Amino acid sequence: MSEALQLVDLILISGLAALVIGAALSDWARYVIPNQIPLAAVALFVVHAGVVLLRGGQPMSLVWAVACGAVVFAGGAFLFAQKVLGGGDVKLMAVCAMWAGPNHVAEFILVTTLYGALLSAAFLLPAFRQKAELSDAKFVGSVTAALRRRLPYGLAIATGAVVVCFRLLTEVRA
Repeated sequence: MSEALQLVDLILISGLAALVIGAALSDWARYVIPNQIPLAAVALFVVHAGVVLLRGGQPMSLVWAVACGAVVFAGGAFLFAQKVLGGGDVKLMAVCAMWAGPNHVAEFILVTTLYGALLSAAFLLPAFRQKAELSDAKFVGSVTAALRRRLPYGLAIATGAVVVCFRLLTEVRA
């Protein structure tokens, strides 16, 4: 039974990785993260929580994981109100933080932030600037204008989430 549960957990974590990669691709192409992606990630987490409990995991670890997601959601809601992040970014970050839980949430935030900074710097380069200008005509021109552009931050979130998925996959197999 334990091997079957381990396999189910591996599939769930891989499913999360696939979802966040899909979110990143959608954000890159359309600057939209569909609501179905965070909802599906929450559904996978609910099944994952059941598997964790069946494998003898501590219920409090799941409570702390949900708390991590709630804290990240609250911070993201503040950034959304300041027009720094989009709503899809906030929802995706929150569910990824929930999956990361207290053991990996700091790493998730760090990787997401660092990759987000690299993404921001890349969008100042002419090749990326052209993509941004095509999607947002009011920001054509200067570097100052480039700094105000939308970024497909789902790419950064997905990078952080995939790192967490690798960590979780390693833990499940141990």
